[in-house]
Amino acid sequence: MTRLLTRLAAAGWVGATLLRTYHLPELFSDHYLPHRTCYLASPGLIWTNAVTDGLIAVSYAVIFSCLLGLTLRLRKVQDFSEYLWIFFSFGLFIAACGATHVMEVVTVWWPIYPMSAAVKIVCAAASVPTAVLFARATPALSYKIPELIELLLKTRQERDESRLALLSAERILAEQMRADTLIEAANTRLNHILDSTSEGVLKVGSDWTVRYGNRVAFELLPDLVIDKDFWECFPAVAGSYAEDCLRKTMHQRVASDYETHYPPYDRWFRVNVYPTPEGMSIFFTNISKERVLEDRLAAERAALLAQVNSVMDSTSDAILKIGSDWSIVYANRRAREILPDLDLKLSYWACFPGLERTETETLLRRTMDERTEAEWENFYEPYQEHYAVHTYPSPGGLSIFFHSITKRKKLEQQVEAEHLLREKRIEALSHMAGGLAHEISNPLAIIQATASDLERLALEEPLLPAEEVRKASKAIVHTSDRAIRILKGLHGFAREAGHDPMEYASVYDIVEQAVQLQEARYARHGVELRVQLAPALPLLLCREVQVGQILTNLLNNAYDAITQLECPERWVSLEAGVDRHCVRIDVIDSGFGIAEEARQHLMEPFFTTKTRGLGLGVGLSLSRAIAVEHGGSLTLLTGTENTCFRLLLPFASGEPECTQEAQEVTA
Repeated sequence: MTRLLTRLAAAGWVGATLLRTYHLPELFSDHYLPHRTCYLASPGLIWTNAVTDGLIAVSYAVIFSCLLGLTLRLRKVQDFSEYLWIFFSFGLFIAACGATHVMEVVTVWWPIYPMSAAVKIVCAAASVPTAVLFARATPALSYKIPELIELLLKTRQERDESRLALLSAERILAEQMRADTLIEAANTRLNHILDSTSEGVLKVGSDWTVRYGNRVAFELLPDLVIDKDFWECFPAVAGSYAEDCLRKTMHQRVASDYETHYPPYDRWFRVNVYPTPEGMSIFFTNISKERVLEDRLAAERAALLAQVNSVMDSTSDAILKIGSDWSIVYANRRAREILPDLDLKLSYWACFPGLERTETETLLRRTMDERTEAEWENFYEPYQEHYAVHTYPSPGGLSIFFHSITKRKKLEQQVEAEHLLREKRIEALSHMAGGLAHEISNPLAIIQATASDLERLALEEPLLPAEEVRKASKAIVHTSDRAIRILKGLHGFAREAGHDPMEYASVYDIVEQAVQLQEARYARHGVELRVQLAPALPLLLCREVQVGQILTNLLNNAYDAITQLECPERWVSLEAGVDRHCVRIDVIDSGFGIAEEARQHLMEPFFTTKTRGLGLGVGLSLSRAIAVEHGGSLTLLTGTENTCFRLLLPFASGEPECTQEAQEVTA
C-alpha cells in the first residue's frame, strides 16, 4: 500500500510538471496538438484516453509489483513452488499490458507509432503464451486451488492457534509465577505455624533425605541435619518396630502411628506418619513424662488389682465378672476351683451349656438387660451341685457371686428325711398301739397272776416247795423276756438311728423284732403273717434299727393293702434267702396289686395309694434311701402273681453287688 501511494504521488508530480510546462488554456486549444492524427484532434477525447491509459498503466504496475512480491514469498513453499511460473508469467503479461497503455499516452504528443507497435508486439508475445499456459493449467489448478486455499487457511489457523497458545502460555506462566509467589508465602506461613506448634515435624523425601524440620524437631532431636539421610541421622531406629512403620508408610503409602522409645535420647515419642507426594511427613511428640506417669499408674493399678484379687481369692464365695457380650472377664480362685469347665477364652454359655433354657438363664439375662440384682438357688446337673447365686449389674456387664450349698441341701434333705421318718414312725406306732398294748398287757397279766399265786401260797404255807417257786420264777422270766423284746423292738423303731455305726447283725433277729411289732395287729384283724427264713443266712454289716424300719414299713404297707380293700385272701408272707452276694428279703401280700400308672411314682416322696389320712407317702422313699445307703436296693418286682417288694442287702464279708430280675421303680 505504501508503494502504491508513492507511485500515485509520482504520477501526480509528473502531471503537475506537464501542466506547469504547458499552459492550461493551450491544452484545450486547437493549437495544442503537434499533429492532428490522434483522436480526431478533440482535446476532451484525447485527455480522457490519456488519463484512463495512465491510470491503467499505473494499476498494472501495482499488480505486477504485487505478483512479483508473492512469487518471491512463495518460492520457499515446497507444495507451491511448481506453480510460481503462473504468477511470474501473469506478472509479465500485466507489465506488457501496462507498457501498451503508456505508449498510448506517449503517442498522443509524440507520434512514434513504430515503437508503440513494437511494444504491442511484445505485449502480444507475453499475452499469447500466458493465455496458452493458463488454458493448459486451468484444469490442474481447479483441483489444486482448493488445496492451496485449505493450506493457506490451515496455515492461518495454526498461526492463530500458535498465537493463542503463546498467549495462554504467557498467562499460565504469569499464573505460575503468581502461584509460586503464593506458595512461597504459604510455605513461609506454614513454616511459621509448624515452628509454633508443640509437635515436632519432619519432612522426609522418597530417597530418605531429611527435607525439613521445625523448631521443636531440632530441639527434640539434636542429631537432626537437613539434607542428610534419615538413617544416618538416627541409626538407632534401624531394626525396630518404628522402622517397619516408616517403611510401610513410604512404600505402601498408608498412614501409621505408634509409640517408640529412642535409646540414644532415653525418650518416648508418640509418632504419626503420613505419606506425601514427595515422600512422607512425620509428626512426633515427647511423651516421656506421660509414659513415666502411665507406668506408675499401671504399677499402682497392678498393685491395687493384685490386692483386690487377693481379697477376692481369699473369700469363700466364688466370683465371676461377665462382660456385656457374655465373655468371662474375671474369675477368682474359688470359682476356678469349683468350676472345672471354666475357660476365660470361651463365653459364659459355652462354658456352662447346662444353664441354657433354665430359670438361671432367665434371671441372668434379666440382670444384664434390666440392670437389676437378683438372688436365687439352683441345681447344676452336670456337677450335681446346689448353688446359692447373687448377681449384680456392673459397668460393662454383671458380677456373679455364688457358693456351693450342696452340703446344706443334703443336711436339709437329711433333716427332712429324718423328720419324715419320725412322722412315719409315729404313724406306724399309732397303727401298732392297740396291738402293742395287748402284747405287753398279756405278759404283765401272766407276771401279775404268777406273782399273786406265789403271794397266796406264801401266806398259806410258810415254807413253799422249791419246785413251785422254780416254776413260778421261770414263767415270770419267760414272760418278762417276751415283754422286754417287744419293748426293745418298739424302742429301736421309735428312735433315730441314722448316725449309728455299721455293725454285724443277724437277719433272724431283725425279722423277729419286726414281726413281734406286727403280729398282734395282724392276728386281731384276721391277717395271716407267714415267715419263711432260709437256714444259715449270713450276717449283715448294717444299722440294725434302720433295716428293721424298712421291714416294718413293708409289713405296714402290706397290711394296709389288704385291710383297706377287703381282700378275700388275707395273708402276708415275709421270705428271706440268698441271692449271690446279697441277702434277699421279699414281702408279698395277697392284695389286688398296684396299678401300672402308680408304679412309676410309687417311691416318690409324698406319693401314696392309701386312703387319705392313712399315710404320708414317705415310707417307701425313705426305705429305698436307707437300702441304697447300705449298698443294696429296694424294688417292686414285675411279672409276679402277687405284689412283691424285694430288699437286697450285701453280705458282711461280700461286695455290695446285688443283681436281681426286678424292675426298680425310680424315685
